[in-house]
Amino acid sequence: MNARGVAWAVVKPDGNRLREGHPQSGFLGWDLKGLSDAVRKQVIGTTVAELARLGKRLGLAVAIENLDFATKKAGLRADGINKRYNEMLSTFASSQFAELMTRACEKAHVRLYLVNPSYSSVGGFTKYGRPNRIGADESAALWLGRQALYGIPWKTVGAQCFVKRHNERLVFSHLPATPKQSKTALAGAQWKDVAWALGKNRQRWGENLRNWFLCQVETPSPQTVCEPGVASLATG
Repeated sequence: MNARGVAWAVVKPDGNRLREGHPQSGFLGWDLKGLSDAVRKQVIGTTVAELARLGKRLGLAVAIENLDFATKKAGLRADGINKRYNEMLSTFASSQFAELMTRACEKAHVRLYLVNPSYSSVGGFTKYGRPNRIGADESAALWLGRQALYGIPWKTVGAQCFVKRHNERLVFSHLPATPKQSKTALAGAQWKDVAWALGKNRQRWGENLRNWFLCQVETPSPQTVCEPGVASLATG
């Protein structure tokens, strides 16, 4: 979910995106700016009802971000989400989307998984966006679906199932390096390092990721520092 709407992706049991035979991924847009609480709730309700119907039609559960405000604020800082998203979250209660999604899933008899949103945008785009030829929003949805599949459930309340964070492996099969180089280069790296390297400008994420990765491959040293968007090396 972001200021422009809600992205979705269908994830197979093996964790990959569904590629053929059914709807694969998409984006349900909205414009909540300047709307009254009642109208905004109606717009969000229409969107979540459509998502619940899609899940029921495909025989699948639905997974969304666990929008606990403290967790979400930490995720915003780590994920480099832009100011527009912060403004959108302050416009309406952060729990409203989850509440309406829960009601829609209960009505459709669909299970709803609430997962940790940390690094969903950064991790989704860098690991799954390019191979699946989808943008940052839909690849983030794919990441969340994988969290629901592989995370450990820790609490169930009605239609809601809360899931612990699954630690996604930090690998980039679509980048130019041998498997041995990749394993050596990324040893000890964390998703927070990738988030820092990408920076805040999403239009440059692809370029910044490639530069950062090549920097790690060429000089896999803990003293190596690669600035976001810069291919040159600066050593201490």
